[in-house]
Formats: sequence, C-alpha cells, structure tokens
Amino acid sequence: MVSHFIRKIFFLLVLVPFVLTAQESEVQNDFMTWTTFDLKKDLNKWSLGTEIELREFGFFEKTQRFSAQLGIDYSLVKGLEIGTSYTLMRFYDAKYDDYQTRNRYSLLLTGKLKAGRFAFTLREKGELTTKDESDRIRDNGKVDTYRINPELVWRNRLKAEYDIKGFPLVPALLAETFYELNNPDGNQLEKVRYTLSLEYKLNKMHYLELYSHYNDEFIEGEADTYVLGLGYTIKL
Repeated sequence: MVSHFIRKIFFLLVLVPFVLTAQESEVQNDFMTWTTFDLKKDLNKWSLGTEIELREFGFFEKTQRFSAQLGIDYSLVKGLEIGTSYTLMRFYDAKYDDYQTRNRYSLLLTGKLKAGRFAFTLREKGELTTKDESDRIRDNGKVDTYRINPELVWRNRLKAEYDIKGFPLVPALLAETFYELNNPDGNQLEKVRYTLSLEYKLNKMHYLELYSHYNDEFIEGEADTYVLGLGYTIKL
C-alpha cells in the first residue's frame, strides 16, 4: 500500500508538468526547470548555509536566473529559529534581452513542530530586493526604471512532511504566499506557490530532492508557471 502511494506521488511530480505544458498557451516560458545545490553546517545553536541555484526556461533552453546565497540561522529555543541571508542574482530581463544584477536581503523566523510521523514548518520571511537598471536604456536615452525598486515582499510558507517508517523517501506538501509591502499603487498578493516534493536520504550527509511547483500569479500580465526541480544537499 505504501509503495502504491509513493508511485502516485512520483507520477504527480514527474508527469503533471509535462501534461500541463503540452496544452496550448498564449504565454511563453510558462514551464521552467530549477536546479539547486545546498551546503549546510550546524554549529550548536547556529546553522550556516550556502545555496547555488540555476533557473531555466523549459528544459535548459535559456537561463532565467542564476543565484548564489549565504545564510545564517540561530536557534532561539527548541523548534524556533531566526535567520538572515544575502543572495546575489543575475536575472534575465526579457524586455531588453540582457542579464542584470539583483541583490536580495532576507530576514526570517521559522517554527517547527512534530506530531507523530508528521513534521510541520511555518516560515515568515521578509525580502528586500534591489534591481540594477543601468542597462535599461530607452530609445530617448533615459533609463527605463522599474515600477518598484527596491522591492519589499513578505513571504509566508507552511510545509507538512510525513516520515514513512522504514522508507527512504520523505514526501512533503508546501504552500507559500508572496505579498507586496511597498507598492506605491497599493499592496497586493503577488502569487501563491504550491509545491509537492520527495526527499531521498542517500546517507547521513547527502540528500536528493525532486519537487514540482505551481506558481499561481495574481499580478496583471504575469503568467502562471510550472516548475520541475531537482535539489542536492550536503549537511556537514
């Protein structure tokens, strides 16, 4: 019964994005592949980490974003952590067909709770992102500025995992909201991200994760996106 359940989850993770993108759509680049590499180290109450991420349109057809992140977390009490991170990004600007630098600064608070074989995680995260506009030059020579720069967003994520006894795969469901905090025209919900994932523990240090995102966009003109991702983590 357990193996049958796992096969169903694997089917959803791998095949659903292909079915969705096979449908006709007026919007291009609605399917993406993400690849991540994480390195983590625990030092008593402190936790250090770095992440390298590559986001591609379609199956590695064109790079949408490349980023490198450094982060640190501190355990306040059991099950409650506070943290901060910095991310350097090279982001593709479709309007000008070039790559621009972005800097992201984050503060987060994470709560964890275990209930039997279930594990629940609630993460509150504030993000400030600055965008390089120097290459966005209009025909009249003026800089084409972004409507919001820097951009401040509040992210709220709830994750539920289930540890199957005697089985190396850990399935998880996630839902995350992205809400604007400094839109001059009025703040609003940007999007909701739904995620289904499977984590496989290779050994005490090495982990693989296969996941699928659906990004439900609420900003006018933004297309919903489907993501198939693979992550590799080393825990020192």
